Amino acid sequence: MEDAFIASDGKIIAKKDIKKGDTIKIDLKNLSIARELERGKLKPGEEGEMAVVTLPEWLATNKGLSSEIVGIIKKETKKAILIKLEQDEVWLPKSEILVQQK
Repeated sequence: MEDAFIASDGKIIAKKDIKKGDTIKIDLKNLSIARELERGKLKPGEEGEMAVVTLPEWLATNKGLSSEIVGIIKKETKKAILIKLEQDEVWLPKSEILVQQK
């Protein structure tokens, strides 16, 4: 269970401040990015757009990745993106992935 949530406006809401009956909308993309930032796997000052990328299983297996990754888009062509994941950079074909940028 999480101790806090990120609201759609970027504010952090403590779990203890949520009252019974309150409606909460959680942006899973922002939550995934926040977790990676907290773990120190992403550096927010680095150049590029932070994004959550969903890959098909065959591509994830081929590249040695999980089916959902969080990284920084370093370069983009018509057909592919170069995404930085911790210390590694990997090219991914746009036709096979779903990119959700922050």
